[in-house]
Amino acid sequence: MAELDYPEYSVYGFDDKMKPYSYPCLVAARRGEPKSVMQFGLSVAVRQSPDGRLSQEINDGLDGASLDGASSGLAVLIGMLFKSSHSDYLLLYDVPRSRIGAISHRSTTKSYWADAVYVGFPFIAAYGAVYRNESLLLEAYNNCRLCRDALQNKTTGLWAHIYNDDAGTFDDAGQWATGNAWAAKGMLNVATMIEKGKLGNITAQVQDLKLWVGEVLNGTFSRLDKDNLVPNHMERTGNGTFGDAAASSMLAATAFRAATQWPTQFT
Repeated sequence: MAELDYPEYSVYGFDDKMKPYSYPCLVAARRGEPKSVMQFGLSVAVRQSPDGRLSQEINDGLDGASLDGASSGLAVLIGMLFKSSHSDYLLLYDVPRSRIGAISHRSTTKSYWADAVYVGFPFIAAYGAVYRNESLLLEAYNNCRLCRDALQNKTTGLWAHIYNDDAGTFDDAGQWATGNAWAAKGMLNVATMIEKGKLGNITAQVQDLKLWVGEVLNGTFSRLDKDNLVPNHMERTGNGTFGDAAASSMLAATAFRAATQWPTQFT
């Protein structure tokens, strides 16, 4: 909604002359209240669980995910709702962490999910950018790094879906297209917010994130099927997989965003 209707409030917004906005955008650039985004932010805030997980109390949505609700956090930040600080506190201090400090995607176990890179860590980066907190930008970067270390297949450059840190084994070692799309787009979002936040000297971290996005894009696009779609599971062949239009769309969007922002690095 923000990108389409209120671009000045979005991570990738630009003005009428195609000049990118900062994140968050300056007051002078704001052309009106993003009411639909704020209404969405209010909706997810009032449906948060008692422990602060946004948008959890929807039907039987209390499924144990610690980071899914954070995907709504940017809308809450846009509205500057008080409860956004509660959710950020939850992610940083109440959610379990792995043995080396990564925020777990699950609220009762320690596990790495590719999903977390898209739904959770961009919210932490956005919070850091909005409230001028460099340590939160670094927290978002470090969690992307730790997830990559745990999930990436060093031969293919692709990510597995789930690693169980409690058990020390993969719950899902499959190189799932959607998980890789989430990882690539999430790292792109974090890199963009760090770069636009202009806090401290963390340009090296942005370069790392760009490199890691490129790894996923190169690995997935090298496996396109006859319909130019990314296979749903890239370690499988034949009837063991199928062309995944949704994941292919997100990967394509990531590639176009990256090429628009950094044309010399993404061609």
